[in-house]
Amino acid sequence: QTCALPIYLMKQAVIVCTSGSRPSSPPEGMLIYETDTDRYVSYNGSTWLTAIQTITSTWTPVLTAATTNPTLGSGSSVTGRYTVFNGRWCNYYGSITFGSSGANAGSGQYFITIPITATSASTTLMTGAAMMRDNSSGTITSGSSFIGGGATTLSLAASSLVTAATPWTWANSDYIQWNITYEIA
Repeated sequence: QTCALPIYLMKQAVIVCTSGSRPSSPPEGMLIYETDTDRYVSYNGSTWLTAIQTITSTWTPVLTAATTNPTLGSGSSVTGRYTVFNGRWCNYYGSITFGSSGANAGSGQYFITIPITATSASTTLMTGAAMMRDNSSGTITSGSSFIGGGATTLSLAASSLVTAATPWTWANSDYIQWNITYEIA
């Protein structure tokens, strides 16, 4: 079937609006750009679905521990950044460096806050990379970062779970870095 050119072009236009002013009776397949959410959404015949969304922002991660939270000490550094893409995925990376004085490892397994809660639909762990450095010995070890379904924090592992005393007792100028992509709620 052949469509008349003006009608065909009209159906292919991307409508610019806000999430509160979407067309009320859209045809299936309509694509719009929402200026208030910075995302493209498409109508599937019954609901609007996020088609494309990319948001990049900074995030200040917080390092906690299962029993006693660590103290990062004077001169510590905490940075994080994330990008949300396609409205469902978050790429998150960051670094935590203990200060040059006054650091205390705390006790128990370490957890790092994530910028957006992970989906609870995931039945498996979502994994990424990690790198850790013991400043006093110069030892660098690679590991993994991982997030469980519905989680608000990520965990780390080298040869075992990263804790206040594993892979070493965390102290002044030691650091942790990670990168992970996970599905968001």
